[in-house]
Order: sequence, then C-alpha cells, then structure tokens
Amino acid sequence: MNNNTDPNNEAGKLFCELHNHFLLTKTLKDPVQVNLNQKEILILHRKWKDAACKEITEQLLPELLPLFGDHVYQVILFDAGDIFNVSLAVLLTGYSAGAYEIIREDLYDLIESYSETHTCSISTLTASYPLSDKHPLHSEISTGTIIWQRPDSN
Repeated sequence: MNNNTDPNNEAGKLFCELHNHFLLTKTLKDPVQVNLNQKEILILHRKWKDAACKEITEQLLPELLPLFGDHVYQVILFDAGDIFNVSLAVLLTGYSAGAYEIIREDLYDLIESYSETHTCSISTLTASYPLSDKHPLHSEISTGTIIWQRPDSN
C-alpha cells in the first residue's frame, strides 16, 4: 500500500477516505456501526478502483504499451484479491520470452516509479493471447475489465 496520496486528484481523495474508514473499523464496537462502515468501505473501494483505473489508462498505459510494441492485444484490470493493489494482465500476441527479457528491467522500473507516486501498487502479468484455460488466474483475468484493446482486434 502506498501512502503517497495527492489530495488534488480523485483517486487520492478516495484513498484517504478509504484509509480513514479502515482506521475507524478498529475503534467501532457497535455491530450495526461496524456493518455500516464495512458497506461504506466496499462502496469507497469500488470508487477508488474506478478512479485508479482511469489514472492508469491516462497515465501508465501511454508508457506501458510502447514497451511491447504491436504485440499488445489487450490490457485487463483484474482483481487478484489484494485490496490496495491493481493487477494488470498484458495479453500479447507473437511475443517471445527472449523479447520479454530485453524489456523486463524497463517494465519493472516503470511499474515501480508509477507505484511510488500513486495511491496503488501495480502488479503486471504478461501472458499470450488467447489466455489458456489452464492459466492459474484465468478466472480472475477473464472476469476483469478490458481497459485497452488493440484497435484491429474486433
């Protein structure tokens, strides 16, 4: 979890509010209040994820996509179970493990620098398109949200 929040952007504001509700959970004793707070956390989390997705689409993707060139088929935002982590699946066509090794360090640096300055941590997963049914995160990725798709992939 990254605490570098910018109160001037939507994701930063929502993150602060979400964090405050988590802190409030520790102090509440009344089960009704606990339940109401948990519902508010779920609502705020959804709003925060949406705002984080918008930031990723506008700020991270323009730097991420060129690393893989024309090989990117889709980028999918999916839930891997970590409340303060945004998981991205970058589905590629015609991309080799050798090509990945060439950009691996640049990808790591990009993700780390983004995570340091935003309200979420980013995890990326690269996989071939179409995603195999046997992939360990197939269910999570296939129910995720496509945030970018190659224009000629319709």
